Amino acid sequence: MSLGVHIGTGRLLAYVDLTATTIDRNNVTENSQFWTGYGTLGSYGGGALGRDGQVLRGAGDVAEWAMLRDGMRVDFGRMAAAKVYLNRYLVDTYINDPTEKAWTWLESEILRLLPVVVLESSEGKYLRFVQWRPTARDAVAHLDADRGQVVREGGILVVDEERRNQIEVRYRGAFGDRWNSRVVLSAEADPDDSRVLPNELCRLSQAQLRGVRGHLDNGTRPYAVDGTWVWTDSTAYRIASDLAARYALTKRSARFVGGWNLETIEPWDVVTVTDSEVDLANALALVQQRVLLQGRVALDLLLLPSV
Repeated sequence: MSLGVHIGTGRLLAYVDLTATTIDRNNVTENSQFWTGYGTLGSYGGGALGRDGQVLRGAGDVAEWAMLRDGMRVDFGRMAAAKVYLNRYLVDTYINDPTEKAWTWLESEILRLLPVVVLESSEGKYLRFVQWRPTARDAVAHLDADRGQVVREGGILVVDEERRNQIEVRYRGAFGDRWNSRVVLSAEADPDDSRVLPNELCRLSQAQLRGVRGHLDNGTRPYAVDGTWVWTDSTAYRIASDLAARYALTKRSARFVGGWNLETIEPWDVVTVTDSEVDLANALALVQQRVLLQGRVALDLLLLPSV
């Protein structure tokens, strides 16, 4: 696939030069179809240019391009922070509908498979990368109820969410509804299928769910997604791992309230929390919401499983 300028409109377009292929053009019929594929090594993909003039391939760069193309105000500082993570996911695809808004395409095709939320600041819109498997080093603050720094309001609630512990990502699209590749994360590897890989979170989840719901089963809760824009193995594996971290194990929620010093903590920041009354000791949590009260700040936390 190459980049060129359309003679009539002057727009930069991606195109396929059949003269540079081994296709016999003399045998191409009226109803022939050609499907775009991308290599797994080197600088493949990319049909748009970034602000620096480079071809875009990282998901963060592609997201920023879509926002700017649709005339959105962008918080470039916060987007830069997200792009550090998002550009590890490689986008190899195209937009085939010239009437479709770039942002609409981004939301429906790209963002649905990425661990991100869309937020807006005074500077503009931005993506926030969500770390579903953080470490204590990722925490921006420690909330200690034992030392009186914060007070828990109410109890610890179990999040009512369907668990998924056998994750399949289908990618490298082929003709029709077929896929050339797939990766599956489950409790164990399959000796007969190298595409099925072991995942510790899936293993724990399946072990916990065996025999629940009043009947015996193996605890497997399958979940499959189609990566229409995914071509590389590494990107497919990242997506599958993200989904396992997001859905395999049960999560809990709680609200903690403290002083104005908590105002610097932003939604989806990672924090640690200690509250011995509910057996929390340096527990990792994500800030789902920050609520400004009269003279106080409340943080609604999503408590992550300790594995």
